[in-house]
Amino acid sequence: QPEPIRINKVFKKTHSRRQADQLVADGRITINDEPVHSAGQRVVPFEDIVRLDGKVVEGWEEFNHLTDSSQSNNKSNGGANSESSTQVFEYIKYWKPLGVTCTTDRRIYDNLIDALQQDGCRPKSRIFPVGRLDKETSGIILMTSDGRLPNAALRGKYKHPKTYVVKANR
Repeated sequence: QPEPIRINKVFKKTHSRRQADQLVADGRITINDEPVHSAGQRVVPFEDIVRLDGKVVEGWEEFNHLTDSSQSNNKSNGGANSESSTQVFEYIKYWKPLGVTCTTDRRIYDNLIDALQQDGCRPKSRIFPVGRLDKETSGIILMTSDGRLPNAALRGKYKHPKTYVVKANR
């Protein structure tokens, strides 16, 4: 059986986590025709039917890069249970040009997502930067759909003080 995921991940392609949590709070989501009362409620991929405002949410498993192993050949794994769903993440190394704002908010002019698309990159899932660069700075920035990466690299015991190199024209 596939591993259950939080209900707000069903909407990650179309809504932020906070927006998805608000949909739950507003009573707009059902799982198998039962109202969802908690943003922490879990849904089973390829089994549960999720509805938003009464309409079935189609393809949410694909948006989360989950695969249904019941649709593929089940090979013996020497007695070990194989996982029934796998998650695939995107990682994009991008040279951020001057003038691009390090945000994924599409309402902000010259955001990273629009810049990526102008350069021909079309991510399949919702991505975000690992760290940030100032608007008037160019350089490499890593973009990913893997939420574990920024947490592991930028928080907790791996957090490092920022160091800046500044050149002044006189």
